[in-house]
Amino acid sequence: MADVPASICLVDGVLLADPRVSVFDRGYLHGEAVFETVRVYDRLPWRLEEHLARMRGAATRVGIAMAPTARWIAETTEALRVKPWDGDAVLRLTLSRGASVAAFGDASTAVPVRVVTLAPLPPAIARAADVGVRLAVVAVDRSVPAPGVVSLAGLKTASYLLHLLAEREAARRGFDGALLRTPDGTVLEASAANVFLVHGDVLQTPSLDTGPLPGVTRADILGLAAGAGLRVVEGRVATPDLWTADEVFLTSSLREVVPVLAVDDHEVGDGTTGPRTRALLERYRALVRAG
Repeated sequence: MADVPASICLVDGVLLADPRVSVFDRGYLHGEAVFETVRVYDRLPWRLEEHLARMRGAATRVGIAMAPTARWIAETTEALRVKPWDGDAVLRLTLSRGASVAAFGDASTAVPVRVVTLAPLPPAIARAADVGVRLAVVAVDRSVPAPGVVSLAGLKTASYLLHLLAEREAARRGFDGALLRTPDGTVLEASAANVFLVHGDVLQTPSLDTGPLPGVTRADILGLAAGAGLRVVEGRVATPDLWTADEVFLTSSLREVVPVLAVDDHEVGDGTTGPRTRALLERYRALVRAG
């Protein structure tokens, strides 16, 4: 029996068994690329058009020309058509500036490159919503967008080193992941997810003007909150708010809704998945099943 490929990859719409991009690609050299990660339920890429809309917004902000949405959808459909394994998958869509051998600041000869990859959903990610995580708060220096301020806040770019360094710092301290905060104590997000806090019947989350990614799953949870008996408050979240919350959870396209059992040395609630978190996870999964 033929070996099942570990992943599927299309580069500029061409399905390749041994995919490669140029070593002069500015996404590799300078992190000059944007991307989206989408969970695929069997063969359903959840909220694909919403992810593409967010990527188009990011591409516009960083000045990379993006192909029409229909082309990305067609290439995603082709990857799903040849998907040889059963079960869920991780779809990644990447758009880089392209290759240029010119100086650092000159990208005039670069042609944007599209990469679509599909791989099986890792078991640890599949289990995350059911087992929960323990997080460390890590301070990062990241400005929010403002007139005259150049910022990557709210963008999903290939310049992910800040998030990776935060993850490594959390791991060094013995935790599963990192919650990012600014030097003044403002909580932004997790290293690869949005964060929510439950105080009684109030669902609190950092507002987008403080700098978190405008998560697609975040938007779904905000839409489901009222049906779960929760009133949403978006605004500044301070680090001490984490200590007093009844429940804390993360949202991401891959991990869905993940309970946070502890933050630093503080147990959240009774250290198990809270009822509000469980209810929102159930509602989210029902939303996915309904398509």
